[in-house]
Amino acid sequence: ELLSAGAAGSSKGPITLQAVDGSQRPAQISLRALKDETEAHMCAVVTDLSGPQAVAAQLRAALAEKELLLREVHHRVKNNLQIVSSLLRLQAENISDERVSAAVHDSQNRIRALALVHEQLYRSESLAHIDIGEYLQNIATSVWRSLSMRGSPIRLVSEVINGISINIDQAIALGLIVTELVSNSVKHAFPTGTAQGTISLRVRQENAVLHVEVADNGIGMPPQINAGGGSLGMQLVHGLCRQIGATLSFGEGPGTTVVIKVPMSKPEA
Repeated sequence: ELLSAGAAGSSKGPITLQAVDGSQRPAQISLRALKDETEAHMCAVVTDLSGPQAVAAQLRAALAEKELLLREVHHRVKNNLQIVSSLLRLQAENISDERVSAAVHDSQNRIRALALVHEQLYRSESLAHIDIGEYLQNIATSVWRSLSMRGSPIRLVSEVINGISINIDQAIALGLIVTELVSNSVKHAFPTGTAQGTISLRVRQENAVLHVEVADNGIGMPPQINAGGGSLGMQLVHGLCRQIGATLSFGEGPGTTVVIKVPMSKPEA
């Protein structure tokens, strides 16, 4: 009964373990089915309830089960967001108005940024923090590839230090910020006929401050955009910086350089 219930979803119940010497010990088994699009597995956690460490063992088993569940949640959320992203892509292909199609495509890139957070959390050891260098590099590459035409003279260069961990809330905000900045550079920094353009992403840490820089060698941004006006994307960038307590500054030309400095919260014990 435990096996059939576990195969259908999850089950938990008492069992008896038999030692080599023939003695029996009370135990508990927890079963949970893990399924994705192509494979099905079953996770089993057996807890020995006979010794003085029984309570600690039960707690460890409960934590392991909750961690497993949380990973599966991240996996399912990522899959659902990818489905939404694919639906938006299909919708954009059937829209004749270029401005509406571009707006739908921008939304698709924002959703893809959220999906990448859950994908990286699902694959990482920590469920509370994320390697921000790897994450932002993946996002910048994804946006650049989705917006650049085949044979485009625009290239992306990344200078990223891996191993810098930040919390999920900060990571999501920075992912959306980088999505907007790279998207703006690809779409607006290089007029038709530009021989070659370069977009650069730099991520580093100085003391307890994270530095994220997105730059291009294009035509530069109008002053009103630097002041917080302009497109929805740039308004989103300014709003997200305020949300995570980050400072945003613009470097001098040629081109556009945007620097975000984020105070890093201490990892939870």
